[in-house]
Amino acid sequence: MDSDAVDDPVLFFNYHEFSETFYADLGAPGAPREHPETEALVITHFPNVHAPRGSQLYRTTRVVRVPRRFDISMHYPNFSEQLPGLEPAAIVAEDKGDSNDDSRSMMSFADALAAGQHADGAGKARLPRFIPRGVHDGQVFGCTSASPLSNMLTPEQFQQIVHEVNVHLEREFRALSWRNWAGILLSVLTFGLWPWVAKHLRGAAPGQSGLDACIERCNASPLFMQQHLVLLHPRDSAYLSLDFQIASPT
Repeated sequence: MDSDAVDDPVLFFNYHEFSETFYADLGAPGAPREHPETEALVITHFPNVHAPRGSQLYRTTRVVRVPRRFDISMHYPNFSEQLPGLEPAAIVAEDKGDSNDDSRSMMSFADALAAGQHADGAGKARLPRFIPRGVHDGQVFGCTSASPLSNMLTPEQFQQIVHEVNVHLEREFRALSWRNWAGILLSVLTFGLWPWVAKHLRGAAPGQSGLDACIERCNASPLFMQQHLVLLHPRDSAYLSLDFQIASPT
């Protein structure tokens, strides 16, 4: 076995995304055809499984899935704070100096930065944008890991939102917190009735109510409302992803 391969670090990527080579070009949406792997679409948004199938909401919205970071913690949910398309192993466009040219590159975002691509004159990363390149299953997709969220939120805004979610989740799920010990004691003293009682007492589960308030605050903000962006509660996806509901891209 090559020792260099063993020493190579494992780069994080959004494991929800996948590529598709059989799709229709934007100019001929009704004529799908096979494309080379270097021109594959990257599927970065998905059907809104949180809406009733066939409903108006289902037809007009999609979800962008933010992956969990199991390498950070296995004890409580923790989601990636990197805007989709900025992960170290994200698929990026070959830098040709044209912001509208996203010809497929097999380089990761980390490798592209190391090679001097996707950086401005000051050495800062140039942010990838979601640029539709083809139609698959009636939806438009680009050829990179950049999702439609890249056109709605800055990396700083995204990081701030997800970080706050992560803080609340850690507080709620940490097994050895004083809150859990108190809950266990109260459950014993009330013969198992405490979890039911706690659900009806405001402030009895501050971690959970804090997360609910965080999500409500985001969804009520002008930034979200103006772009028809909705942050969905992670329990709706069994805490396997943090889903952002978006209007179907065109």
